[in-house]
Amino acid sequence: MKIKEWPPVYTNSLRKHRKAAGLRQLDVARLIGLEGSTERLSKWENGAADPNIDNLFRLLALYKTTPEELYPEKWQAIENPSSSSTAGAVSEERIPVEV
Repeated sequence: MKIKEWPPVYTNSLRKHRKAAGLRQLDVARLIGLEGSTERLSKWENGAADPNIDNLFRLLALYKTTPEELYPEKWQAIENPSSSSTAGAVSEERIPVEV
């Protein structure tokens, strides 16, 4: 099950880091091994898709950043889930995640 937020609030962070590094999409694509194709990178920046774990680590290394800085809103949601009456309780309930 894929869960998407609309509009994606984290996408500008990818673009912001790329521009701060003084790189074009084509530069980033080549540096992280996307064979010079900017299509996937464009989708990540526009929120149409998310990088897989390998590409995420490549982006983190390239931009010399952390997941918290690259995806601040997603990270905040992980660290501070909305409170409920069962907050802090251990549960076996399965939670859908993005794939």
